[in-house]
Amino acid sequence: MANLRIYLEAIKEKGKYQLKLSDSDGNSGIDNLISKAKPNAKVKWEPKRHADLKITKISKIGAKDGSDDIFGKTLKPVGRNWRGIVKADAAGKEEEYFIHYYVKGEDKEQVCDPLIRVPPDDENDGG
Repeated sequence: MANLRIYLEAIKEKGKYQLKLSDSDGNSGIDNLISKAKPNAKVKWEPKRHADLKITKISKIGAKDGSDDIFGKTLKPVGRNWRGIVKADAAGKEEEYFIHYYVKGEDKEQVCDPLIRVPPDDENDGG
């Protein structure tokens, strides 16, 4: 079972915070990341170590309204990180989700909206 880690790093451009995301499959993006996960995979979100701008807290992660909810009630905070298990029947679905987080030295909660895609079963067989 291939599990997935998503690393979060705050960056600041033109006075606005953005979230640089990267995953254990080598994908990356700023405020936008499309990760792929398999059914029953464990997904873990964690602040990137040795980042210039420290994320002090991931306050909330969840499915956006109207999006597939591929984690259900398994999505929860674990220490400074968040974890979830992709539902067994999630093949062919994708979840637009939100990440709420705080940057060290800031009181305002920041928000980012990435995407997790669970390829159909025929794509999961090859990888």
